[in-house]
Amino acid sequence: MTQQACIIQQLSLDIHSKNIFDQLHFNLPIQQCTGLIGRNGQGKSLLMQCLAQVSKFSFIGQINWQCPVAYLSQFNRLRGNTIAQVLDIEDLVAAFKRIENNTASFQDYDLVEDKWHLPHEWQQQLEQAGLPLDLNFSVHLLSEGQKTKLALCRLFALKDHYLLLDEPSNHLDSTSRQWLISYLKAHTMGSLIISHDRLLLDEMQHILEFNEFGISHFSGNYTHYAKQSALQRHALEQDIEQEKRQLKQQVVQQHQILMKNQKRQASANKKRKTGSQAKVILDFKREQATQQSGQLIRQQQRQLHQEQLSLCNKKQRLETVKSQQFEFSSAVQKSGEILRLANTPHPYLQNAHFNFSL
Repeated sequence: MTQQACIIQQLSLDIHSKNIFDQLHFNLPIQQCTGLIGRNGQGKSLLMQCLAQVSKFSFIGQINWQCPVAYLSQFNRLRGNTIAQVLDIEDLVAAFKRIENNTASFQDYDLVEDKWHLPHEWQQQLEQAGLPLDLNFSVHLLSEGQKTKLALCRLFALKDHYLLLDEPSNHLDSTSRQWLISYLKAHTMGSLIISHDRLLLDEMQHILEFNEFGISHFSGNYTHYAKQSALQRHALEQDIEQEKRQLKQQVVQQHQILMKNQKRQASANKKRKTGSQAKVILDFKREQATQQSGQLIRQQQRQLHQEQLSLCNKKQRLETVKSQQFEFSSAVQKSGEILRLANTPHPYLQNAHFNFSL
């Protein structure tokens, strides 16, 4: 049985009386990469914030982590002004520097005890990420892609942590995406990744599809998920066509019952006028026929209503699971910044703003 990094039960979130998600149940397997996909605006980032225990909104349900967890948000990813500060190694860097300059104290040696290998690892990690090797380098001089990689370097150094990554390949070129994939594979504790990047999602071992009906689990990468999802969509389309036929048949049957009832009533009225049967017998038969046909019609109406609801639900589910397709016309490749958001208000959070550029 696969060991779980996190077990999520009955997780629900409402924001300003709007339900974002309700009664979610799913697990995150340890030592494996899982992709979280869904339409934009579905609430994937809000869900991940709940999992990371950083949500500013109160949620209901249980989130049981079996290991430490680290989180990369989609925006405002860096905390600090230098590479050392972002990597949270500033004190160690200063201690190693004092030791190198022969000005160290006993506290410095205590601090770096069993950590003599770290400076080499820092340099190796920064070099592989294509980042400046100067640990005092100002992060404000980095490109957006370099800032993303630096934030990821901080998390990859937490080898005993399960990683929650919100759009980690944003701003990364093809070379940097390959770097990201190689480090994800080497991070043994596993990760949950929100992404629209097909290249990255095809490296996943599990896919979680998130929509208004909940979360569905698919084993395998995105390509396997797409095939399974297409099969499910085809089966749902067939169910809808079958229910349409059944619904049409129900309407025809209900019409036939009404016609038979009208013919029976007309025949009874004719016999009443001719006096071929006693009035008391005719009245009894009419009452009995009326009750039977009324019960049958009500039963048919209930069944018709249920089938209409079922058909409506399946149509709604089909619209939800339809694959999203994007087509972009070719454009002239340009260099430099093409978009910048400065102090853009968050749609849900008060006093929260976006700051990023493309």
